[in-house]
Amino acid sequence: MKRYIPAFLVIAAVSSAAVATALISACATTAVVDTPDALVDLDATPPCVAPLSVCNNSCIDPQRDNGNCGACNQACKPGEICAGGKCSLSCGGGSIMCGATCTTIQTDPSNCGKCGNKCSGGEVCSKGKCALSCGGGTTPCEQDGGATFCLDLQASDDNCGKCGASCEGGTTCQTGSCTVVCQDGLTPCTDLCVNVGFDKKNCGACNKPCNFGEVCSPNDAGSGTCAVSCLGGTTLCNGTVCNDTAIDRLNCGACNNECEGGTPCKNGKCQ
Repeated sequence: MKRYIPAFLVIAAVSSAAVATALISACATTAVVDTPDALVDLDATPPCVAPLSVCNNSCIDPQRDNGNCGACNQACKPGEICAGGKCSLSCGGGSIMCGATCTTIQTDPSNCGKCGNKCSGGEVCSKGKCALSCGGGTTPCEQDGGATFCLDLQASDDNCGKCGASCEGGTTCQTGSCTVVCQDGLTPCTDLCVNVGFDKKNCGACNKPCNFGEVCSPNDAGSGTCAVSCLGGTTLCNGTVCNDTAIDRLNCGACNNECEGGTPCKNGKCQ
């Protein structure tokens, strides 16, 4: 006995087969783009609020984190603490130890005036006391993931002149501007430390050059003076620079006589 299949079922079957064939054909000709696993961050951490930074999928403060001091995974040695992004034996810059971190109790709303004294919501820490607004010439700046600190923008290395403006490259904040820190006897001129008693380009003061044929040597006042010959008992070395051979370790006792191993020059002798 013959069985008859309804026409609409035959049409549906043919249509389904056609669609399947088309899909298979498309898969065979279309390139599949596979994103490398290295480009997929499966444990992405939300952006950290400055000055915090991402380290091992966590937000850390490289200025105060003993396990990540100055940079991620840069741990301090046992007995050391992280202050200002550097490992040291004690807190610096007027800060004190609270728990395992260094903080400034004059401005820290979590340790205001003393460790553990936390200001209420909406309050700031100004000169070691919780208050509704900053006083004494300080300015509110958000730090540490949203906490507000009252800071002196004239002297804060991390907030120099304005909130978030950090001094870098060995500079420090003075009167609201990042300035080169020079050792005793040297003067900051732009981004360099120079001896204005000997520097021909900055003789006696920054940006005060000597004329052609002149040299710079110290005068009786201890500053520099441009002249055609060396003054103040100094010696002309290499035809260009006046040097004090009594104390200059690169020209100790005579021109180009350098003291080895970093030893100082005293009275013209390496010691």
